[in-house]
Formats: sequence, structure tokens, C-alpha cells
Amino acid sequence: SVTEVESDRGRAILEIASAGFASYRVDDLHLSPGSMQNLGDIRLKPVPVLHVKVVDDVTGDPVAKAKVQLLEPPGPQQQGAVRTRMTFETNRKSTLTDEEGRVELTTSPGRPMSLRASRSGYATLNLPERTYGAEELEVRLAVGGQVKVTVRDPSGAPLPNARISRRSPSDRFGGNHGTVRADDQGIHTFEHLS
Repeated sequence: SVTEVESDRGRAILEIASAGFASYRVDDLHLSPGSMQNLGDIRLKPVPVLHVKVVDDVTGDPVAKAKVQLLEPPGPQQQGAVRTRMTFETNRKSTLTDEEGRVELTTSPGRPMSLRASRSGYATLNLPERTYGAEELEVRLAVGGQVKVTVRDPSGAPLPNARISRRSPSDRFGGNHGTVRADDQGIHTFEHLS
């Protein structure tokens, strides 16, 4: 398991998490400098584990080092923010697939979530929101498409270094996918689009 402590002037937040268990969190832990504090036995509640295998859509080969996340939809006060559930493993946290394209994610039973898988060289895959439990899931990453954008002023002349933002209309989590600059000819090419 992993313990994380964030401390500020004698008060701390303690979070303990492990794959297959609900996180344990104390938001207002009082610390005394130089002393040891015994919290007693902490029992973690077991929750289902989602086993995901990520493969290349064309070849079926496993995709190593793909980032896999379970995402909660933003609440009304989050205004497009995304909360992420991450896998916690002994001494490190990781959402990256292993060499066989596999990763385990701790689920939030009864909570609808979206699964996102991404890797450089591939289009990001966002699966529709649903509840996840103890199951095995194979996801296929595709190379995706390419879009070339040319920015011009009203007279048709290229606009060098123009700022360009893009957003997918199907992206439930809001926000754009970053802002880029066009080149000196007003051109930018987006790669690996869903």
C-alpha cells in the first residue's frame, strides 16, 4: 500500500490506498513534531478490481505504457474539472499498462465513470460512462486521424503563429485539448485524432 502525507503546521492529510481496496483518508490529522503517533489498526474495505488489457486495433498486439484512467464526470461546481481514480501499487502509483498491455484499476462500486486510454502514437479512447465492477475488459487503440488547419485573415493571407484550440464535441469532460500555434505559414497539423 501507499501512504501519502501532506503536512502544514502540525496538521496533515493522510491517505492510504491499495489496488482492490477503498481509499482511507484522514483530513485533519494532528501531528506533534518529533513524536510518533499510533493510529491503531486501519482496515481497508475491499472493492472490485477492473482488469484492463490495451491492444493495438490493427495488429491486436499489447500496448505497453498506455495510460488508463477511470474518470468521474464533473459535478456542477467542478465546471469541467476531472477527478481521476488511479491504481495504487506497492510503493508507487501507476495507471500505465505493463509489457502485456495490462493494468488493474480500483473501481468505485455504483458510481458511473468513463474509462480513458491513451498512448502517444494513438488516438485517445474514451468509453461511455457506466459503472464498472470486477471484470476483464479489452480496449483497442487506433492510430486515429489527421487534420491540417490553415489559418487565414479575411483577405486570405496566412496568419503566422495564430493560436489554435481544439475540442471534441463528444468530450463529456469539457475543456479543450490544449492550445497550439500555427507555423509561419499559418498551418498546424493535428495527429491521432479520435
